[in-house]
Amino acid sequence: MKFSSYLIFSSLMTAIILSLTFFIKMPLPYFEKVTYRLVRFSYLFSLCCAALALIAWPLSHVPYGSIHFGEFPLMKNFKVNFRLVFDIYSLIFLLTCTFITTLITFFSHRYLHRDPGYRRFFITISLFAFGINLIILAGSFDLIFMGWEIVGLSSFLLIGYFWHRPKAIAAACRAYYVYRVTDLGLLISLLITHFFWHDVSIFIDFFNNNSHSILPHVPTHWRWLLSMCILLPVIGKSAQFPFCFWLPKAMEGPTHSSAIFYGSLSIHVGVFLLLRTRPIWYFTPGFTYLLMAIGLLTAFFATLFALVQSNIKGQIGYASIAQVGLMLVELSLGLSTVVFVHMIGNAFLRCFQLLVSGSILTTHLHLQNVVRTFGQLHAFSLPNLFPKKLQPSLYIFALNDGFFEITLKTLFVKPLMFLANSCNLILTGNISSLVNNVHRLSKAHFSPKADATMRSFSPILILLSLGVIVDLIFRSYEVIRVFSLITALILVLASLGEAKKPLNALLFIIFGNLFGFLSIFSSKPGLLYLLGLITSSLVAAEALRFINSRRTIGDLKSHHGLFQQFPLAGSVFLIGILGIISFPLSSTFYGEDILLEISLDSGLHFLIMFQILFIISGVSAIRLYSLIMLGVRDNCIKDINLDFSEKGTFLRLAGLILGNTLAFLVVIA
Repeated sequence: MKFSSYLIFSSLMTAIILSLTFFIKMPLPYFEKVTYRLVRFSYLFSLCCAALALIAWPLSHVPYGSIHFGEFPLMKNFKVNFRLVFDIYSLIFLLTCTFITTLITFFSHRYLHRDPGYRRFFITISLFAFGINLIILAGSFDLIFMGWEIVGLSSFLLIGYFWHRPKAIAAACRAYYVYRVTDLGLLISLLITHFFWHDVSIFIDFFNNNSHSILPHVPTHWRWLLSMCILLPVIGKSAQFPFCFWLPKAMEGPTHSSAIFYGSLSIHVGVFLLLRTRPIWYFTPGFTYLLMAIGLLTAFFATLFALVQSNIKGQIGYASIAQVGLMLVELSLGLSTVVFVHMIGNAFLRCFQLLVSGSILTTHLHLQNVVRTFGQLHAFSLPNLFPKKLQPSLYIFALNDGFFEITLKTLFVKPLMFLANSCNLILTGNISSLVNNVHRLSKAHFSPKADATMRSFSPILILLSLGVIVDLIFRSYEVIRVFSLITALILVLASLGEAKKPLNALLFIIFGNLFGFLSIFSSKPGLLYLLGLITSSLVAAEALRFINSRRTIGDLKSHHGLFQQFPLAGSVFLIGILGIISFPLSSTFYGEDILLEISLDSGLHFLIMFQILFIISGVSAIRLYSLIMLGVRDNCIKDINLDFSEKGTFLRLAGLILGNTLAFLVVIA
C-alpha cells in the first residue's frame, strides 16, 4: 500500500518544484507549457497510485493497513508519530479526491491561459491536494491537524485569487477567520488524545478494538468535550449551522477552484473526519441528538437561503451545505455506508454543476428536454409550506442569510475589536508619552546627531525587549508566568486593533508569541519553537521593511494592493508570518505542540489563554497581510521594478529553511 504514500509526496513535490520556477525566467507561452506538463504528469501519476492502491486492497485480505515512517521525539514523554492508516473508505475517498483534482487541473489549463496567476494557482492546488490527502490517510490527530491547516490556507489563497477584487478579499478573510476560530476544536482534540494516549496513533486502536469498548477509561465528560471539539472544526469547514453564511460568498474565487473546494472535496472533509472518529462521538451518550439537530437545522436553513440566491454559484453552494447537513443526520442514525455513498455522489454532482455553471442555461434546457418534471413539485416547495402572511418576513430572513453573520459579529467580533482597539490605544498612548519624554531629554542633554540616533530606535521595541529580559530573570515565579501570558494576549490584541503602522502590528504579533513562549516552562525542546519564531520573524520583518521603504503604507484602515508591485516580497512576507503563527511544515508548528502539552500540565488557565493567543495571533497576522498586499492600488507605477530580486528572494527563503532545520537539529541532538 505504499502507492498511497507516493501520492502524498507527489503533490508536495509538485508544489515545491513549481515554487522554484519563480527563480527561472522564460517566455510566458513556453512557461505555461512546461508548468502544465509537470502538473499533468504529477496528477496522472497520483491518479495511477490511488487506483493501484484500491485495486491491490482486496488482495491484501486485511480490514486495514498502515505505513509507519518513524517517530520524532520532541520531549521525554511526547513524540510525533508519522503513520498513515487506510481502509476501504479512505482508499475510495482518496481515489475520488485524486480524480476530481486531476480533472480540475486539466480544466484549469485552458481556463487560465495567459492569466498572470497561472503558476500561483497550480502551486496552491498542489498544496491543497497534499493537505487533503494527508487528512484522508493520517494516522493521528497531529497529521490531521497539519492537513487541516494546509487546506485552510489554500482555501484562503484561492478565494482571494483575484486579489484586486474587494468582494474576493472580504470573502477570503471571512473564510479564514471562521477556519481559525473553529480549528481551535481540532487543536484541543489533539491535546486530549495526547493526555489519554501516549501513543497518539489512536486510529490503529479504533481499527483493532471493538467500538463499544474503545474508550472505557475515558470519563463521560471528557468524551463529551472531545466529541464537541471534533464537531467544531466540522461545522466550520463544512459551513454548517451557524456558520452557513461564509461558503456562498467564497464563490468569488475562480469557478474551477470553487468546484474542488466548496462543491466536491473541502466541504466533505468534515464528514470524513466524523466517519474516521466515529468510535469517539457515536458512543458518547446523547451526542448523536446534537449532531442530528445541527444537521436538520442546516438542511432547513440552507434550503431556504438557496431559494433567494441571485446567482447560480450561490445556489449550488447552499445546496452542498444542505446535503452535508443531511449527511450529519445520517451519521447520527449510524448509517456510515449510506453517508459515504451519499458523500461521493454529492461530490461528483456538485463538481459537475459548478464546472458547467458558466453555460447553465444551455445545460438546463438539455435536462428539461430529457426529464419533464421541472416545475411539477413547485406547489410543495418550502416557502409554500408557510402561511402567506409570514412569507415576506421569511424572504427577508433568507435574503440576509438568517442574520447569522450579523448575530455572530454582534456577540463576538464587535466586543473583541473593542477590546483590541482599547489595548492598542493603551499601548500606543504610553509609547507616545515615552517618545515625548525621550525627545525632551535628548534635546536637553545630547547633540542633534545623538538626538536623531535616539529617535531612530523604536520605543515599542525597547519596551518589549525590557519586558523579555525581566521575564527571563524572574520566570521561575508563577505570578510572572501568568503576567507574561496576559502580556502576550494584550500584545496580539493590540496588533489586531492597530490602524496606523504595519511594523508596529507585526512587532506586537512577534512579541506576543514570544511572551507566550516565555510563560511556559521548557528547556531544550522549547528551542524548536523559539528558533523557528526568531527566524520567521526576521524574514517577515525584513520583507515588510523593504516594502514599506519603497511604497509608504500610511494606515491599516483600507487595502493597499501592494502585491501588484511586490509579488516576491509579498510571498516572502506571507511565508514569514505563517512561520510566526505556527503553520505546518515549520518548526514552530511542532514547537507549539510542545508548548500546548506543557500548558496542559501547567493548569487550565494557561491552556485557555494559550489557545486564545493561538486564535488571535493567526487572525491578526492574516489581517495584516491582506490589508497590505491585497486590493487595488490606483497610483501604482507599473514600469518601475521595486520588488525583491530572484537571488535575494532565494537567499531569504534559504535562510528561513536553514533556521528551521537548525531548530530540528538542536532538538534531536
